[in-house]
Amino acid sequence: MAIKGVAQVETVWFPWQRVKRTLIVLLFTVVPALNVAVPQIVEAFNGQVTPELFAWINSVAAAILLVTGIVTRLIAIPGVNNLLVYLGLGSVPRSITKGQ
Repeated sequence: MAIKGVAQVETVWFPWQRVKRTLIVLLFTVVPALNVAVPQIVEAFNGQVTPELFAWINSVAAAILLVTGIVTRLIAIPGVNNLLVYLGLGSVPRSITKGQ
């Protein structure tokens, strides 16, 4: 489906590989950050850090990973990518599509 003023670009190569790479990056950043930051915040407010808190923290991290994976896959859909290219956020620079 073409949108007026939005250039058509090639399909994003290997969209599932991009999802996996994004999830790996998040896995190595979000999970440790949550496991370090949240207990410190709880202790700062005189709370108690329990195993249940760590389970909750990791559940939140899993939810973040899930939503990020879904959004990463959605932005690889050709129509969405075309719109993102138009906005300057696509898989290719907007300048490549100027002649279309």
